[in-house]
Amino acid sequence: MTTIMTVLCAVFAAHSLTAVEVDFREPQIVPVPRKMAYEAHRAVRLEDATRFSVSCPDVAARDWVAAKAKHWWKIDPGISDAELALPTADEGYSINAEPGRIEIAARTLQGIRYAMMTLRQAAEPCPSGLGEEKYWLASLKVED
Repeated sequence: MTTIMTVLCAVFAAHSLTAVEVDFREPQIVPVPRKMAYEAHRAVRLEDATRFSVSCPDVAARDWVAAKAKHWWKIDPGISDAELALPTADEGYSINAEPGRIEIAARTLQGIRYAMMTLRQAAEPCPSGLGEEKYWLASLKVED
């Protein structure tokens, strides 16, 4: 019995570590952002290893992003300040999500909130096979 369990665990582990072929549907964001491009075949996993870069003059932005990432996706990502180009509109935002990193820029905390809500709408449950729900999304760029 122990041998069978060991073999099953090894097979399961090998299967979960193999690359998963992805083909995301177009993200359905409401309201529709001004500009959005996505790559259906590139997955951005929302996990602790994902690095968030936040560019916003409001000092509360980093903490807000961290709190929502923990609440929505059960992750504790590294969050750093960034020097990204800020949108011209006060509540505007930009997102660049690529494997391993997500960059968010906004002039105000409300813009950061809108960016995170856009990410939340784009995120889909990821088949982890480990009994806990994980999330991922297509690589995307958004300006709104």
